[in-house]
Amino acid sequence: MREIYKLVDVTYKYPNGSIALDNINLNIYKNEVVAILGPNGAGKTTLLKILSGLVFPNKGEVYFEGKKLTDEVLKDKNLMKEFRRKVGFVFQNPDTMLFNPTVWDEVAFSPLHLYSKEKAIEVTDKTLKDMKIYHLKDRHPYNLSGGEKKKVSISCILSIEPEVILMDEPTSALDPKSRLEVMDLIKSFKNDGKTVVLVTHDLNLAGLADRCYVLNKKVIFEGKVKDLFSLNLDELNLDVPEISKLFIKLRDMGYNIDEIPITIDEAVNIISKMLRK
Repeated sequence: MREIYKLVDVTYKYPNGSIALDNINLNIYKNEVVAILGPNGAGKTTLLKILSGLVFPNKGEVYFEGKKLTDEVLKDKNLMKEFRRKVGFVFQNPDTMLFNPTVWDEVAFSPLHLYSKEKAIEVTDKTLKDMKIYHLKDRHPYNLSGGEKKKVSISCILSIEPEVILMDEPTSALDPKSRLEVMDLIKSFKNDGKTVVLVTHDLNLAGLADRCYVLNKKVIFEGKVKDLFSLNLDELNLDVPEISKLFIKLRDMGYNIDEIPITIDEAVNIISKMLRK
């Protein structure tokens, strides 16, 4: 697999001297969905900022597509423009990203700086239609619902046609319908060959990932999401689905449970297999 990111012994300290990340080593490969999990204050958002080139580690090295990523590198306008086109960052709070008078202006902002005017208009209209928010194009972003704002913020990133999408708590504060829509979007990103790194507390969302890392300033787990159930989940501040809690309870009561499901469909499959034995 082609390596997109490689972090080697990355340490980041806040200006007050406290450590956000301590000797982080990780790899992210093309067309992967990778979930970053961990308790509040574990350094998850800081990690995304490092991957997006918004901040740089105090120690260690960050490589993007085999090339070292540094502040000096991104001072080169051409390299910076190419990196910003390839990597999109969806912030947890959509209001952080929204500053234009209309939804159309928001989504068109980056394309107008990257492409010809004709292509920028074409890409913007296509993105709004693909995201099913074209009917909102003349609305002021601050007059939208939380779910609509989230779709606009994601559209702002998709309009630059990135290869890598970094997402910080993409389903937080959304209603159930909007959460499902975001999950479907992430599935579509993978189908389109994109690489996705998402920070989340939601195991339903993390269940979409090929791999996950659990952080608490250090990497304390790397592997499949399914294998998380061998850890003490209470310490990780994760949003564990009720169906998973039920199977964990049954396992702890002595029932022969070999696998913990995350979704209802997975639970049905497990129960069906158990009944056939």
